[in-house]
Amino acid sequence: METVIEVKELSKSYAHIKAEIFLAENAKLKEELLASIDLNGEPIDITKQMMYLNLKGISENPILREWYNREVFSKIEQHYREENGIEQVNFIYDFFLEVVIKWQEEGKMRRDISAEMIMAIFGALINIDLHKDEIGLQYFPKVMEYMAEFVMKGLTGK
Repeated sequence: METVIEVKELSKSYAHIKAEIFLAENAKLKEELLASIDLNGEPIDITKQMMYLNLKGISENPILREWYNREVFSKIEQHYREENGIEQVNFIYDFFLEVVIKWQEEGKMRRDISAEMIMAIFGALINIDLHKDEIGLQYFPKVMEYMAEFVMKGLTGK
């Protein structure tokens, strides 16, 4: 019985370490992404550029490719959320939430939808990438581009 408990604890510890590595790599990608984007442009252009750079960074990084593998992601995310809470998984949420609020104040983005709901819509867009197989790989990345364009046109009125 003691061995079973030790193995279980070791497994949890390994999953935690693995999650920490993925989180560090993802945070590094997000920092690089934010540093390379001019946030003074139009919301539709900024969002498209962020999504493109994010997907490019994920595809070029073997650690992040593993993280965003649907089966691996759901297991690690669940474990990490249980241990650390949801806010640790939302990597740039707070920063980009402020950008959305700024855009709303400047009239660049709809004000009748809360900034939090807009962030949820962005999150849903990003999660579409996890369902490439179901949608059809032949349609990517074009599906993401169109979806981002449609969402941003709806949010900006352009």
